[in-house]
Amino acid sequence: MNKNFSQEDILKKHETNIKSASTAILLSGILGLIYVVRYIISGNFNFYFSLSFTDLLLRLSENKGSIILPAVISIAYILAYASLSVIMSKNKKAIFAGLGIYLFDFACLIYSFICVFPKPVDSAHFIDVIVHLFVITFLIVGIISQKKIKE
Repeated sequence: MNKNFSQEDILKKHETNIKSASTAILLSGILGLIYVVRYIISGNFNFYFSLSFTDLLLRLSENKGSIILPAVISIAYILAYASLSVIMSKNKKAIFAGLGIYLFDFACLIYSFICVFPKPVDSAHFIDVIVHLFVITFLIVGIISQKKIKE
């Protein structure tokens, strides 16, 4: 670190990084909820961000008839995100769980690109990739900051 910063400034920066990680999880959960509710109401996938697991569930069940079970599972998954965000604000070690669940969601996004989305993939789907990479970055920075605070 730069020697011009006090220990208090450095600590505050690391605390902000950890808070940013939990906020990123919360915001992705809120956007994911908006996506699911919007899909239930309108029946289309035209929204710029979703949690990939919920998107995958909805897309795979679209031609199967009932949307109720995938919608319930999707909302439960999103509530897990909200709960995780609250837990992360209280217990800083939960950032690892946040990174794990978000990497799972990123894997679902990659699977969607390879197996689910029609080819060629619409460029609007790349917004999901960018947002996922930003959230993963926030989580990794939060984990690094958590380790530095321990030191």
